Amino acid sequence: MDTSETYVKMCEKAGEIQEQRRDIWETGDFFSRGLGVEVHCDYDAFEGCTWLPRQDQLQEMIPLKMSASWLFLDAFIRDYMETIDESYDFPSWDSWEQLWLAFVMKECYNKLWVNEEWETIK
Repeated sequence: MDTSETYVKMCEKAGEIQEQRRDIWETGDFFSRGLGVEVHCDYDAFEGCTWLPRQDQLQEMIPLKMSASWLFLDAFIRDYMETIDESYDFPSWDSWEQLWLAFVMKECYNKLWVNEEWETIK
């Protein structure tokens, strides 16, 4: 499970994902409060904290069940590269959670992770 500063920041800024957490939150999920990451089973105790969805939870957010195959990765990364402006650096995803969060945000909300922000694709 990715609990890195980058993934926490990506999740914090993904308001659309945070709005969904009550619907698919499970006992033992990861939450970030300030600098620390905690695992708890009492959802109500974590109001105001950032939910860090696991890879399986991110996959459940995709309307059509997609396989995490190399074909999916190749198509997604190629499409991402064609979509971003040449002046941006291509993001470096350090975990499957980061990659899946980027995929969910692009496919479901038409947003890309650019310069540490989610930007709507024009």
